[in-house]
Amino acid sequence: ILKHIQGSKKQLIIQNIDDYTINKDNKTFDIVFRQPPFVPLKLYKALLKIGLSLLPIQYDCYNIKTFEWITNKIEELPFIPFAFCTAHKNIYFKNTVVDLYRAKIISNESIEHPEYTLILSFANLNIQIFLPFSDELKKNHCKEKQLEMNLFPAFDFDRNDKSQYATIKYYNWGINTPISENHKMSFTYKTLEENQTELL
Repeated sequence: ILKHIQGSKKQLIIQNIDDYTINKDNKTFDIVFRQPPFVPLKLYKALLKIGLSLLPIQYDCYNIKTFEWITNKIEELPFIPFAFCTAHKNIYFKNTVVDLYRAKIISNESIEHPEYTLILSFANLNIQIFLPFSDELKKNHCKEKQLEMNLFPAFDFDRNDKSQYATIKYYNWGINTPISENHKMSFTYKTLEENQTELL
């Protein structure tokens, strides 16, 4: 729990003493943020519903299987399970923005592209997923062709960032069992008042 107190001071309350380490020589500390378990596939399907709602109605007939999949009428459907996430340093989206893009070239002699790319922007994050292949693409599918996924350059929003590298994290959202993902973050401080209280 992070609380803002008088002036620029901040109070951090941590329940588990094993979730943080302090380096008093370097004036840094690390905190492990523990998240409750979730099912990645359900997260993918939730965003997929948003993407399908943005499809022009004339393309619905090519995506009947996808509609049946998210309503549990069929159990399996081939799809790209990866989600790509960019965390911004210099921009914050006050309102959620959702865009759905359709590839201009879906297939050529040697390469196939996902038809639809969904981009979700909120807070300081951009999340990208690909919608499952429609019947329109499947009729031209060839096993010998290579699948090429183009990533949305969300890092371009941080134009004032002088670093030479941008990080796009990817996650496997095809997992249909609960998982836990803990995140470790590092901070620096000027002064520190440490108070440990053991709760019974």
